[in-house]
Amino acid sequence: MKKNIMVFTIILFLSCKVAQNQTKKGDKLPFRAIDYSVKWEGKVRLVTTYKEALRIRLTSKSKENERFYSKNAVYLFEVGGGCFGASPSEISVILKNSIININWEEPNELCPEVGEMSAFWGEIIINKKDYPNYERLKVKYYWEE
Repeated sequence: MKKNIMVFTIILFLSCKVAQNQTKKGDKLPFRAIDYSVKWEGKVRLVTTYKEALRIRLTSKSKENERFYSKNAVYLFEVGGGCFGASPSEISVILKNSIININWEEPNELCPEVGEMSAFWGEIIINKKDYPNYERLKVKYYWEE
């Protein structure tokens, strides 16, 4: 009996340590660039329903897409533009302590003399089951500090 309690205590301790480390590091969220135009004004938007995604032309009609939006919300935001443009591989998205940290190491130098870069739309996928408070998450853009 003592041996079972000791094993259970060790397993519980290790589980707590893993959960604690996950919270310290944060969770990496799926991110991708959107290569098609969506129909909405503004720099950011949280899309929570299939109907809304259809209305702004973020998705097309299909049962698969309907299932996707029943399980996920999508956070849309603008990246780059002006002096410098970002590529999707330069963006990291980490959720830590109810804050979505979007990091892009924007170049810290003078603007190039030739033209301006165009921005692109980024899309972060948030699983509604894993993050039931998804509508209350805050967002922090590191390039605007």
